[in-house]
Amino acid sequence: HIINHDYGCKTAATDISAASLNMAKIRAEKENINSNVTLVACDFHNLPFSNNHFDVVYIASSVHHTWKTEVVLNELLRVTAPGGIIILSNEPVKRELCFYQFRSNRIEKFCSWEKKVHDSDLYQKFSYIVYIN
Repeated sequence: HIINHDYGCKTAATDISAASLNMAKIRAEKENINSNVTLVACDFHNLPFSNNHFDVVYIASSVHHTWKTEVVLNELLRVTAPGGIIILSNEPVKRELCFYQFRSNRIEKFCSWEKKVHDSDLYQKFSYIVYIN
C-alpha cells in the first residue's frame, strides 16, 4: 500500500488469507495511505499471474513456511519479467533459527535441494536476498 501510494506504480498484494489482505487495506486507510492495490487471495505455489508479469516481486516472511521451496521460487521466477527483481525479505535461513527450512534435522533424510542448500553453506550467510532475473 505504501509503495503504491508513494510511487503510484501498479501494485498487487497477495496472501493465502483474504481476511489478512483486507486487514492490511483497513490499516493503510486508517493511516491515511490511499492506494489502489489489487488484492489477490492465492496460494504462492500456484500464482494466478501470467509469465513475466511483474518488474519487481517482493516477498517477506513467507517462503520458509513451505516444504515446497523450489516450487515457490520457480513461481516467483515465472511471474518476474526478464531484467526484473525478486526481493526475499525476513527469511530465517540460519539453521538454528528456522524450523521450516528442512523437513528433517537429519542430513541423510534431506531431499536433493535441501542437500544443495546445506552443502553450499549459503543458509548461514543470508537473510535478505535480491535476485535479478
